[in-house]
Amino acid sequence: MDFVFGWVAGRGAVPGVSRSADGGRSWNAPSGGATLPNPPSATWGVPDSVESACGSDPANAEFVPERVDGAFAGLDDDGDLQIDEALPPGSEAYDCDGDGYLGSTEKHVYGVANTVADQDPCGTNVIPPTTPATAKGWPSDLRGDSFNVNRVNIQDLGTFVAPVRRIETYPGHPNFHLRWDLKPMTPIGVAHINLLDLNALVNDPITGYPPMLGGQKAFGGPVCPWAP
Repeated sequence: MDFVFGWVAGRGAVPGVSRSADGGRSWNAPSGGATLPNPPSATWGVPDSVESACGSDPANAEFVPERVDGAFAGLDDDGDLQIDEALPPGSEAYDCDGDGYLGSTEKHVYGVANTVADQDPCGTNVIPPTTPATAKGWPSDLRGDSFNVNRVNIQDLGTFVAPVRRIETYPGHPNFHLRWDLKPMTPIGVAHINLLDLNALVNDPITGYPPMLGGQKAFGGPVCPWAP
């Protein structure tokens, strides 16, 4: 079965996703966002083929890949009797939290050696900064203040040019920062942060339409389904 974020092991139903009789899903956005549509073909979160690689059993609706955020923190989410543990080896090749970014990309963007960045799909740690800094959240969410809280829009794109110009920079450049290198190993000329990184927010077929939004367009779209 498809991975359902609305169910958490040991706690039963959590506001999120519920199955309808026809196999579709109704979505009750727990972070206060608008209700999302209910196309029966949509995959909310992590599909079966990915769930196994992320350390969970797709045949058991009580278990989900280990998360470390919000209602998932401090509990055993994947049924292995461990709490907030790292994802299994090899999971870096998959998107285990449904935000559209592979675990390897989230490791790169947040500059961490563990898998925690792929275990929390929502929020930013940049503007405003998380204090103390955490390697968790939605890579596309580069600005979280004003009307931009927990969503992706023109303000996030704006962070590529202000208050510090990140676009067209490279490792060693004084303005370069991994947090904006959303498409690692795809330089254009010498620039590691380039139009491909901006496109990751807007029209990339995966990061621009993440599974956690049911494949809807993230840019100008729904609020992230969980609290930042």
